[in-house]
Amino acid sequence: QKLEELCAEADAIHRREDTATAHLKQLEETLTAKDTALMSLERRVQSLEEAVDKKEKALQTASSGHQQAELKAEEYQRRIIHLETALQEEHNKYMQMKDKYEASRAEIDAFERAIDEW
Repeated sequence: QKLEELCAEADAIHRREDTATAHLKQLEETLTAKDTALMSLERRVQSLEEAVDKKEKALQTASSGHQQAELKAEEYQRRIIHLETALQEEHNKYMQMKDKYEASRAEIDAFERAIDEW
């Protein structure tokens, strides 16, 4: 009977280990997907920053001159505000993804520690 109890306990341990391994794999896949999304957002933020820089340079060039240049400068300023708003939105998304990434990473680390300790 003691042997049966030990076998049952061993089976339960193996089931928990299999569950933990599957969960860890799922977390790693989620982390990989989030990391890919994070890199995409980083590229988008960089692209928006470059667009803002380009528009700011264009604004500086356009602002020197006559009334038509002033009208263009106003248009560029509106575009810059639009781009800055879009940049802020992308930055917010980036930060949310980064927070989710870090939370997933912490969960995986904790899970790996628990498995190691187990």
